[in-house]
Amino acid sequence: MAQYNGQQDVKTIRRYFSGTTTLRKGQIIHYNEAASKTGTLPNRLGVEVEAVNSDNIKFFAGVVPDSEAGKVGPCWVELLQPQQGDIVEVEADGTTDIAVGDFLEPDATLGALIDGTEAAGDNLFIACEAYTTDATKQAILAQRV
Repeated sequence: MAQYNGQQDVKTIRRYFSGTTTLRKGQIIHYNEAASKTGTLPNRLGVEVEAVNSDNIKFFAGVVPDSEAGKVGPCWVELLQPQQGDIVEVEADGTTDIAVGDFLEPDATLGALIDGTEAAGDNLFIACEAYTTDATKQAILAQRV
């Protein structure tokens, strides 16, 4: 467990980010479900993680904390793994306004959380602060559902 913002303990996990991009604060990271169950580390199922995409959208792994932002993959990374009720900063996409209380779900195209629905298995977070459209990605406080 790690202290997050000095207010709560949030579970952390160490995983291998196989992407080649720069990690961003609050970025949502998912397990690579195409990884091999018997492959060698670090490219093994349950260890390898990547940015959200259409193949892994249902396999949430964690959230990039501020301390890991700026790392360039591939690399080992510590991720926050918020449990139900934990409040963390998550990356929201700037294409839609988000109001306090909105459900947030990952978007396979935009690579961040978007204003979503309450559909079973789709929502991951509820927004704790508002976000106004500005066409960028920004970390906002949200509670894990």
